[in-house]
Amino acid sequence: MHQADTLLADWEALGWPFHTPPRLLRRLPGGLTNRSFLIEADAERWVMRIDSPHSKTLGIDRVREQALLRHAADAGLAPALLCADAERGYQITAYIEGQHLNPAVLAVHQQTALFELFERVHALPIEGAPIDYLRSDDQADGNTVTGVLTELRAEIESLSTQSDAGLCHHDPVPGNVIFTETKLYLIDWEYAGRGLPVIDWAALACEWQLPLAAIGEVSGYAEPVLAQAERSYRTLCHVWQERIARLP
Repeated sequence: MHQADTLLADWEALGWPFHTPPRLLRRLPGGLTNRSFLIEADAERWVMRIDSPHSKTLGIDRVREQALLRHAADAGLAPALLCADAERGYQITAYIEGQHLNPAVLAVHQQTALFELFERVHALPIEGAPIDYLRSDDQADGNTVTGVLTELRAEIESLSTQSDAGLCHHDPVPGNVIFTETKLYLIDWEYAGRGLPVIDWAALACEWQLPLAAIGEVSGYAEPVLAQAERSYRTLCHVWQERIARLP
């Protein structure tokens, strides 16, 4: 809690746009590498996230994340970003009052809303270089089988010929989707970037236990292509988990 307490104590020096001192309410659950806290200031609640000290090792570009979060928030797809500092390693966003749903109890209208959310994400205009699904240091990683990465690179290159590039969230786990009474919000945009929407759709199928046939109907991708993308997504998750396991 020390870093959280320090940030809260330094709020004026950091230029946080509050009129009253922020106070810590509680730590929020979730997050494998970051820590998030519910804070209160100006009679409103906010989420203060303290970034993982291993952000660069994990391939996270915080400046890109902040830009994309603002872009998504302007479109009503994500909580508003109040302030952030990539060097100090924190981010403050609006707190969304809602709930995370278990995929096993997802109703039909909620599934439809989930699909519409990702359709809107993929439709947002985005510029810049595409995200590197396989970083160069992955190939040199002695703990990862080189043949797996070689095969994965070929899979992604194949998928790139079958999917237009677009804005992707890349981490659509149930904990990153907030359901409110009127709409859905996506949080945790640290792995977002210009990528292959087919991988986002396959990730959605995987994380929400949805049939590829249903994903294919809304996304327009053929089931064999989605199956290929799902294999790639699962392998990417495996590579990421290995990287997490080796963190000091």
